[in-house]
Amino acid sequence: AFMEGMKHNRSIEEFRFHHEIEGDSIIERLAPFIIHNTNLKQLRLFEVDLGFNCAHRLAVALIQRQHKSLTRLSLKYNNLSNEALEEIIAALSGYKQLESLCVEENLSRRDQKYYDMLAHIIDLKCITSSKKN
Repeated sequence: AFMEGMKHNRSIEEFRFHHEIEGDSIIERLAPFIIHNTNLKQLRLFEVDLGFNCAHRLAVALIQRQHKSLTRLSLKYNNLSNEALEEIIAALSGYKQLESLCVEENLSRRDQKYYDMLAHIIDLKCITSSKKN
């Protein structure tokens, strides 16, 4: 019932979800909220176990958003691979107000592809944070 009400709410500016569940169950319900909420500025999904399929659905929702008003996107501890992060980052290309993208503690490998993604984030003019190994 809560998530059903969420998808119709257009006034929420910040949404935080922290729970150890599989991402499929949350992203499917959260996608309409992400797409249609015109005021959403901050989206934080922490320990949701997104994986690649959920990352793809999240990326599609971000692309379909008419109001590219996100200033902060945090996806910490979500089992995201480089490929999943790459898809999400590509979906953020129209988000000119994005100030912070946090993707630490995922499955991403620190290889050339990872550093290419970081360069793409810098091109988006996002502030990034990452723990050093």
